[in-house]
Amino acid sequence: MNQKVLLPGFGVGGYRSLRELQSLGRLRKVTLVAGQNNSGKSNILRFAQSFLTNQVPPLEWVDRPQPEGPQLRLQVAYPLADVEDLRARASGLGDLPSLFSLLQHEVFHPVPGDDVWLTYSGETDRPERMRATSWSLDQGFLQEVLAAVGTGNPVLNGASLDLTSSGGGAATDDARRVLNAVFPFAPPPVQTVGAFRQISASEESVDTTAFPEDYSGRNLIRRLADLQNPSTKRYSFDHPRFEAITQFARTILEDNDVTIGIPSSQDEIQVHQGGRVLPLASLGTGIHQVIILAVAATLLENTLVCIEEPEVHLHPLLQRKLVRYLCEATSNQYLIATHSAHLLDYERACVLHVKHDATEGTRVSEAATLQAVSDLCGDLGYRPSDLIQANSVIWVEGPSDRIYLRHWLEMIAPDEFIEGIHYSLMFYGGGLLRHLTADDPSVEEFISLRRLNRHSAILIDSDKTSASGTINATKRRVREEFNRDDMPGFAWITACRTIENYVPPETLRISVEVVHTRSSYQPPTDRWADPLHLSPVFPRKDKQADSDAQKGRPDKVKVAREACKAWPADSLPLDLRKRMQEVVAFIRRANGSTHPLPTTPGS
Repeated sequence: MNQKVLLPGFGVGGYRSLRELQSLGRLRKVTLVAGQNNSGKSNILRFAQSFLTNQVPPLEWVDRPQPEGPQLRLQVAYPLADVEDLRARASGLGDLPSLFSLLQHEVFHPVPGDDVWLTYSGETDRPERMRATSWSLDQGFLQEVLAAVGTGNPVLNGASLDLTSSGGGAATDDARRVLNAVFPFAPPPVQTVGAFRQISASEESVDTTAFPEDYSGRNLIRRLADLQNPSTKRYSFDHPRFEAITQFARTILEDNDVTIGIPSSQDEIQVHQGGRVLPLASLGTGIHQVIILAVAATLLENTLVCIEEPEVHLHPLLQRKLVRYLCEATSNQYLIATHSAHLLDYERACVLHVKHDATEGTRVSEAATLQAVSDLCGDLGYRPSDLIQANSVIWVEGPSDRIYLRHWLEMIAPDEFIEGIHYSLMFYGGGLLRHLTADDPSVEEFISLRRLNRHSAILIDSDKTSASGTINATKRRVREEFNRDDMPGFAWITACRTIENYVPPETLRISVEVVHTRSSYQPPTDRWADPLHLSPVFPRKDKQADSDAQKGRPDKVKVAREACKAWPADSLPLDLRKRMQEVVAFIRRANGSTHPLPTTPGS
């Protein structure tokens, strides 16, 4: 499915609680707008719905900052990664490199990244105006541009002549002409799904070729019927969308045999499951709500969709399944106002933290670090013990172990599990079990973490150098804790020295040499030999030899990625196949099933 971001970013100022210009970006396919009640989240979505258009509607008194403040302004971000992007935007321009260099000035980059940000004004000098106007480049912004690049800048003058056959005039005219020509204002269509959602039948006719105004449940049954039984002309377009909705229903109900349908009366949505036919409403409010959101998102195409509080009536795992569906099975971009901390660690989403100050109004910042997300959770009133986890947790030593385990899961149970929903992989760090004593407080704290999720397993390197070797006391203690009969879970201690000894020797050799081209490497001769020792081809004084090779240790993460790319089909040596079958069964049990689990399209 299309992963293109329709709008890399936008900014709002002079609107309700958003007094000063706030830049929202860089946006992703799914952007979460989170904060306390009355912080200004809904104002951001209201602005997108009403003002992110070519025509600026008249401002009502309630839309103006109180007390009276700055005029209405809009920022828009335009992608511009390199000179070739500029060539596509301005094919008639003679001196592309010079204009590209000028556009790298910080005045165009209030948000770090490649995108060029322009500021527009939507008001005339008459605040009492009662008619719509068009957005135009803000005069104050143009003056800032000239202050940054110089009045009478020859690059802007030459570009203006090339692109518009006009030049000179007022001081800001060249900049205005060039920016309008290179970055025409063309925002995507915007639709909102409100917080109040209820499926209802309607006698009103629906034009499915246009974007209807209401996507909160009204007329949804009729629209879904059109997808279920499309005309011949629209079959290739509409039928796959209906199948995507059906697959999503299977995912949330965890049943690969579920189908949905609309009866001839078009007065309900029917769910066919286990030989029974039930109305959707009988399956509970949460299922009802999540289907509304999924259907609305599927009916729309290439649209910026604003969603108010999707977590209402939704279990945290349903929330994550919904966001995954939006990201992978639809062509839209999403701006989601939420109070839910359970969505904030979704790896593909951008998270914006919205705060309100009585003096300054609404402020928006990106929660781009773990600390920032933690601060946001605190702002929302969550404690660590309040946050839900995936249904099972598997502890591994580090990032390379995670890469191998994910690959082996795909070999044993392809496309069945979703990390973050069915299971999570957590790092404990090898030094914890290798260097600390069994009664060390750090080991005790680690063992206590098991109480956070009863369905926990752990993968441990034996670090044995021979078949007769023994594992240390710390690892024995952890093994006993995870193998307890009164709690689900288990400890897997490798049947070899380290996890890398499971990699077929030839695959490991190829992978190390791909990563470290200036080093020599011999794969281990048996399961107890050190699997990751290499020697530089050149003496240490040769600065071209990479630092890892100089130290005799390869990059484990890069090697793991290469090894998984080159892994022989169906090769699971030693006890690997048996152990992975145990892992698969463990994850299924933690998710309430003994059979393969359905997943969303594209997973």
